[in-house]
Amino acid sequence: MQLRHALGLDLPLHIQYGHYLWQLGHGDLGQSFKFQAPVRQIILERYPATLQLAFVALVVCAPSPFPQGRLPHTAAGKRRTEQ
Repeated sequence: MQLRHALGLDLPLHIQYGHYLWQLGHGDLGQSFKFQAPVRQIILERYPATLQLAFVALVVCAPSPFPQGRLPHTAAGKRRTEQ
């Protein structure tokens, strides 16, 4: 029962949601149970690796549609000239 009270789970759902939105609006994302650290800190620690991965994915994947898009176009042109 003490844990429910400490976590605010004994309050009505709309009050819990209001507290959540209030904290979210002030940048407080809560405490991670797994890492025993603020969620905001954990996100900020991992953000550079996420940006790096997104950039590499963009560099690798962005150029591929251009040759793939030209392939059907050139194949269609060859078929027309052969007839």
